[in-house]
Amino acid sequence: MKNIFYHDITISLYGKEFKLVVKDSLLPKEQNKIDAKLKDKFETIKESKRLYQKLSRLNERFELEKALNENKNALDTHLKITELEKEMELMLPKLKQANEEIEATLKEKLMLLIDGDDKDILFDFADLEEIPYKEIADEIAIVLKEEKEKK
Repeated sequence: MKNIFYHDITISLYGKEFKLVVKDSLLPKEQNKIDAKLKDKFETIKESKRLYQKLSRLNERFELEKALNENKNALDTHLKITELEKEMELMLPKLKQANEEIEATLKEKLMLLIDGDDKDILFDFADLEEIPYKEIADEIAIVLKEEKEKK
């Protein structure tokens, strides 16, 4: 069984400080649940990145073909670009939903990791100010790293 350590930390977000007790990791069962929720969401994001990279390469090829006066090839490439842009447009709602679900899952993970007097205040503040939970997680990671380096 993995040892879980608790750390008393203070984080600062947008000029406000929050005193928290943070676990350095989740229980394996909790982590598996979070990982399962995120797996297909990250696949959606990977797919969108793949399409974007492909679009970028096609745009470069299109510009080169135009510069070389390869009009037939440029036209074929432009048609591929148009098809890919349509595919990406259709993917946008799925990508938006994946991002929203990642954010909700990250909030769930933080709720499991964080305790302390300011926990509820932090989450209320984050919701009110629309602070991404990744930003909170990153700030906690920075403070935890600094705490560990002091020891």
